[in-house]
Amino acid sequence: MYTEDCLTYLTSASYHSVKFTENYVKNKLFYNFKFNIKLNQSCDDHADEENDLYPEDNNKELHHLELREVPNILCRNGKVPEWIDVSVIAVGKDYTLIELLCSGRFTKEREKMCYSKRGQGPFGIKSPILPPHQKENKKFKLKKV
Repeated sequence: MYTEDCLTYLTSASYHSVKFTENYVKNKLFYNFKFNIKLNQSCDDHADEENDLYPEDNNKELHHLELREVPNILCRNGKVPEWIDVSVIAVGKDYTLIELLCSGRFTKEREKMCYSKRGQGPFGIKSPILPPHQKENKKFKLKKV
């Protein structure tokens, strides 16, 4: 996957993640995004020869990245993580902070990208982490950063 394609998928997933999260939170969310990335969040024992693995990424986290920085981290030799879970985790003064949890298996094969059948490439939109004992249909406040 080219970095331009990754940027397009990421922009779309970020927009839809914020729209989805607005159903659950009281905070005003922004369509100006920053990103925290957690790499190698998968068990890769079943990786095949096509997958690239980066053990040096174990426990690696990157914080408060700009939208245009992210594809340069996620795209390596034309490959991206097989899945990237996208969720809103906090809100800043003028931006929404989005977390990207990434598989450690990098692929260039679209059919191995978990959300490609939905037209999302490797990006899957997840709910924000709900507070304990959260009541249905009651909105909560996200952490401010």
